[in-house]
Amino acid sequence: MQSGLFSPNIPLVFDTAIDLNSAADAFTFAVPFKCRVARVGLTVLNDVAAAGVVKLDKIPKLGGTRGDGDVATLNLATTHTAGECVYKDPSTDVTLEPGDVVVVEVTDVTGAGDLARLFVI
Repeated sequence: MQSGLFSPNIPLVFDTAIDLNSAADAFTFAVPFKCRVARVGLTVLNDVAAAGVVKLDKIPKLGGTRGDGDVATLNLATTHTAGECVYKDPSTDVTLEPGDVVVVEVTDVTGAGDLARLFVI
């Protein structure tokens, strides 16, 4: 995430393991400062042998409508090895405000026991 006009990129790395085999909201986090999303990614924690989709939805701080992949949508290919990163750089500016909430949602599941960790720059 990039905060301010001339600030360096600030990575947010989450310790929560996302269960890629459960179609549900994996977790949420509140945005601590105004920022522009430069990259969103997953670090795969084990070998994954099936495709999947993880979406990051924004809920505006003032109680607006929850988006659908409006921060990012990560498509996992059929296979990934442990330690591999899957990432996406937004094609349009995505700006988050302090107090916005981002929901990490698994919409298409992979196999049993598949886990990943999220990072946002």
